[in-house]
Amino acid sequence: MKLLLLTRTLEAGGTERQILALAKGLQAERWHVGIACSYATGALLPEAHASGIQVFDLKKRGRCDLIGFRSRLADLVRSFSPDFVYSFLPVQNVFAAMLPKNCRSHQLVWSIRSSGSAQPLASAEGAIGMLENCLAKRARLIISNSVAGLNDAKRWAHASQCAVIHNGFDLNRFRPNEHARRRVRAEFGFGDDERVVGMAARVHEHKNHETFLRAAALAAKTLPQMRFVCVGRLANRAVMRSLETLCDALGIKDRVIWAGPRNDMPDVYNAFDVCVSASSREGLPNAIGEAMCCGRICVATDVGDTALLMGGNGTIVPPNNPIALSSGILSALAHADSADGMRGRKHIEQHFSLQRLIDSTREALCSLC
Repeated sequence: MKLLLLTRTLEAGGTERQILALAKGLQAERWHVGIACSYATGALLPEAHASGIQVFDLKKRGRCDLIGFRSRLADLVRSFSPDFVYSFLPVQNVFAAMLPKNCRSHQLVWSIRSSGSAQPLASAEGAIGMLENCLAKRARLIISNSVAGLNDAKRWAHASQCAVIHNGFDLNRFRPNEHARRRVRAEFGFGDDERVVGMAARVHEHKNHETFLRAAALAAKTLPQMRFVCVGRLANRAVMRSLETLCDALGIKDRVIWAGPRNDMPDVYNAFDVCVSASSREGLPNAIGEAMCCGRICVATDVGDTALLMGGNGTIVPPNNPIALSSGILSALAHADSADGMRGRKHIEQHFSLQRLIDSTREALCSLC
């Protein structure tokens, strides 16, 4: 079988890691897998090349490069001749559905990676969302990584088109590692007596760093030896500027490290005492699953399928509520131990393994033949 995965980049984000893991898993089963990137950039590119996966650069020249981008995508689909085109995220879904009729011999599969309220139509995201709604009937199958996302999709797609395949996590890569914990904490300058609370997410309004920072300021008043780390790429400079101003206003500028994107995320998770997701919208948060694999205690907002992912391990709090998030963080630091972390890892192993993702995707795709 030939599969073409369509994504924006191979940056070290949650969706991109899932795409690469799926590609490697299916390729190991003798599928011919290619990854087409709007922009062939990102920290995961070397891993893809080292795995022998073909990566195609569609050379998108920015938001206004629409006709040329569609033409280059169509040329690639004709030459690669895949059995399936599997697109990830709204823009890629729209372009995959708008391919010319003379290169639609493949089965089109969409991926839905989020859940929550629709964006204003006047915004770029709102306009793309409207196009997704209109073009959904062209997808033979729509795979959501969460039940919440599936329920959203059913508002504009036929239920028979839709399925849920949860994210899968590599427990061999993401695992407890005391040496890595000491190394990263030393790199960040953390003392043995300091309690480290981390958040791994791109800097974007949906990830809600503002709520995290407000919760951090509240928690630090109770536990002065707390430090905070935000790991992830910058997706919105205006949001970043406002967060830096907020840190100053809250008096926690010296307590917060903005670490940017990292290529050693298993080690970084191990450096945390608690891992937080403060998202206001989410499908199934990769950072929480990865941190649980590393035996970390997690505190997360009740959005998407986050509660299902955590399975009673760690603490779930309401979204957009700094007081509740602060209380959850303090409770996790006060009461959690290593046994709690290992129970979380076992839950991931039983219900959200990488092999389960690969098997479920293979079965779903083959069912279309």
